[in-house]
Amino acid sequence: MLSYDEEIKDQGKKEGIDQSISVIKMLMKQRPIEEIAKKLNLSVDEVAKIRDKFYQ
Repeated sequence: MLSYDEEIKDQGKKEGIDQSISVIKMLMKQRPIEEIAKKLNLSVDEVAKIRDKFYQ
C-alpha cells in the first residue's frame, strides 16, 4: 500500500505521461507547437521539451 505522498507522486507521473502521449499524437498529425500548447494548456517550452525527447 502506498503512502499518501507516494500516491500523489504516482498520480502526477501518470498525468505527465498522458500529457506526453497527447503531445506526441498531435505532433504526428503535424500540428504546430503553439496549437498543441494551447489545446493542452501547456507552455510552448514544455511542448518543445517533449518533442525534443521524442525525436532523440
